[in-house]
Amino acid sequence: QNKVIEKLYQEYELILRDAHQAVDAWGGTIYLVFLQSKQKYTSWQHDLSYAKQRERVFSIADKIGIKIIDTTPIFDAHPDPLSLFQGHYTPEGYNIVGNLVLQTLANEGRTVTE
Repeated sequence: QNKVIEKLYQEYELILRDAHQAVDAWGGTIYLVFLQSKQKYTSWQHDLSYAKQRERVFSIADKIGIKIIDTTPIFDAHPDPLSLFQGHYTPEGYNIVGNLVLQTLANEGRTVTE
């Protein structure tokens, strides 16, 4: 199973590298938005697995030079993170993610248009 997972991470890295090169070619900046999973909050085992996955994804993005918008701190700070999920996110969950993305882009001097 570890070989399968390693192969998937290698493919993921190739995809991110291709995307970064394509966006860089026209002078853009690519961001990886790391979205929370409900499973992170359901058991300590999922939390440990999630932490390893997050670390690996961040390592790949950092190696390539892709900026990361991490939703982990904002979800972890919420008084009831599980309330932000209903299969996918609830409207409040989507609002939190959207505001984080907009705030991050604004902090970097990016303009966002509708």
